[in-house]
Amino acid sequence: MTRLIPLPDQKETLIVVGTSVRKPLPVLDAYLTSLAWQDVPKGVRFHYCFVADYPDPNDPALDHLRAWVAEHGGEVLMGGPTVLGDFTDHHAVTHQWSVDAMQRVGRLKNRILQRTVELRADAVFFADADLILDRTTVRSLLAASKPIACAVY
Repeated sequence: MTRLIPLPDQKETLIVVGTSVRKPLPVLDAYLTSLAWQDVPKGVRFHYCFVADYPDPNDPALDHLRAWVAEHGGEVLMGGPTVLGDFTDHHAVTHQWSVDAMQRVGRLKNRILQRTVELRADAVFFADADLILDRTTVRSLLAASKPIACAVY
């Protein structure tokens, strides 16, 4: 005998939102504020997943990140050993990345992708922690109705 079960009238879409994080508190706070003000369509739920890449486990930005995620839902994963001096934001022209830094950040973002698979999420949204996003960013990316969408700032 086949048993029928009621279906929800609307499927919830789960989006994992995150990135690797090593930004100072003022930059991180502005970024998190812009995530919190996103105009999220009905039926969409965020699960925040950040990988902390701070060399100092007592960095106040890390405490702020943990508190923010506790309030908004999600998790903060620890990134593992961090190398000092392999990356800098303080350069006259642009960011300065070493090969090791690019590989490390790639591994950290792969952890977020793995967590996305484990959660059986519908999508992942990577946005670097030094961006301030327009409140319609997520809505416009979802409206693209494509398997991969990006926006350049």
